[in-house]
Amino acid sequence: MEKSFVIIERLQCLGKLLEKKDARLRGWTMEGIEEGCLLTNDAVFTATALCSLKKEDERMHFDPDEFFDIVLRESEAQGRA
Repeated sequence: MEKSFVIIERLQCLGKLLEKKDARLRGWTMEGIEEGCLLTNDAVFTATALCSLKKEDERMHFDPDEFFDIVLRESEAQGRA
């Protein structure tokens, strides 16, 4: 149960970044064929797993700068930057 809770929290934090429509996401995401479907590069999911969680006012979130540093690092490691 503990592991699934952490996974859900991390995915919710990713969702918050997606809702903010941060311009930095454009390089790693694109609209899918189906409405509401977003194709996402593996580096984004790796950053979702690795980025430290921050807590503010009882809400969890990722620091966007830290998150995108990880995305960029992971993209370079894959040779897709």
